[in-house]
Amino acid sequence: MFKPFKTAIEIQQAYSRGESSSATLTQDLLGFIDTENSKYRAIRELNPDALSIAKKLDTEREAGRLRSPLHGVPILLKDAFPTNDSMRTSYGVLALAELSTKFDSQLVSVLRNAGAIILGKCSCTDFGDYMSSIMPAEHSSTGGIVSNPRGVRYGRGGGSSTGSAAAVAAGFAPISIGSEAQNSIQGPAANTGLCGFKPTVGALPSTREPSLVMSQTTAGVIANTVTDLALVMGVLMPGANFAGLANQSRRFKIGVPRRRIFARTGMRRYDEAFEKTLSEIDSSLFEIIDNADLDNIDDLFDLPSVVFKTEFRKGLESLLTTPGVRSQHRHLGDIIQFNETHAKRAIPYGQDLLLAAAATVTDDPAIYLADRKRDISLSRENGIDKILRDAELDALMVPMDFAAKITGKAGYPVITIPSGETSEGSPFAISFIGTANSEQMLFDIGFVYEKAIAAKHNNV
Repeated sequence: MFKPFKTAIEIQQAYSRGESSSATLTQDLLGFIDTENSKYRAIRELNPDALSIAKKLDTEREAGRLRSPLHGVPILLKDAFPTNDSMRTSYGVLALAELSTKFDSQLVSVLRNAGAIILGKCSCTDFGDYMSSIMPAEHSSTGGIVSNPRGVRYGRGGGSSTGSAAAVAAGFAPISIGSEAQNSIQGPAANTGLCGFKPTVGALPSTREPSLVMSQTTAGVIANTVTDLALVMGVLMPGANFAGLANQSRRFKIGVPRRRIFARTGMRRYDEAFEKTLSEIDSSLFEIIDNADLDNIDDLFDLPSVVFKTEFRKGLESLLTTPGVRSQHRHLGDIIQFNETHAKRAIPYGQDLLLAAAATVTDDPAIYLADRKRDISLSRENGIDKILRDAELDALMVPMDFAAKITGKAGYPVITIPSGETSEGSPFAISFIGTANSEQMLFDIGFVYEKAIAAKHNNV
């Protein structure tokens, strides 16, 4: 019986020993997915060119050419990245089920040039979970209902890279690419027992990278280990070497913000798991500063902002009118009308978020600019940056994706690492949050944490 590789490192070792090849592994994975995907509906569409690409990469390997650590490694894409091939890019939405592009997104171009095999596209929540305020995160009107291989529902607000996480957990590929505007990598990774990394918004090359919420959205990675996260991010960020030797000798100073993060209704099991994790931390590696709370966190959570829905409308209509994008729809109103006509299939949970975006005043930028300025102030200079600076911290540490609203508005990097289970048997994870462009620091912390703490629970 086929046993999937868990990491890119294992794959490269197997290739080097002659125990497998890109073509053999790709063929095996395609067959495995064909047999198993109906259980999880993690993958919406497979790439019919994957096997021919794998054979070409094998030929290059035989000739002594290795493009990067991802050479010949199969990976999966969230269904939100345009590709210049026969695959569609639906953003999980029935109205865009046939949307195709005559270009690769910049991220896809980088991955192809690095020798990664684009195996297919994963289901994602409709419009990145911006269709209905009651729709569960596992819902996709093009991909079906995604099931978590760990047996836990992603639920309402669980992040839209659900297919990407489920696919890795199911063994369909060792690495998947997701995207995040708020919690769409953190949430699925945490709830599926996987590692996730979201870089600083704007840190990745963005040419031809259509984004539905420009100021908050970035691509990121979901994988089984911190090392694989680092390998991929090192490829995606030119000049970076996150998989190099981590700074194992220093002691990290980590803050724990509690107000509005802990003691949430129905989340006691995660609080308990966090306290257990704290008790296991080696004080020679991590100095924990407890109650490192953000002074203005109530405003961050409670004050309404038009930024997301304003940018969503503009981002969607920019996408639909981008040269090289082929779609029957051109405006948000077209999508809303299509949904009403095909309501049973397209919007079983309604489309109140789309209607709110359509009703948002976008011609006068004053309200948007004021809200954006306030969001930045609350989340960055008077939020994350202030507590990091005042307490002289390297990073913040929170359970699961419980600070995602803050990191989303700030556009700041986050690494999420599985840390065993709760008392009820559901996956538990820790997320470390840094300031802008602190990717190397977070990977240094991530390597140490994975080795010292997570390995006790996850057999890393």
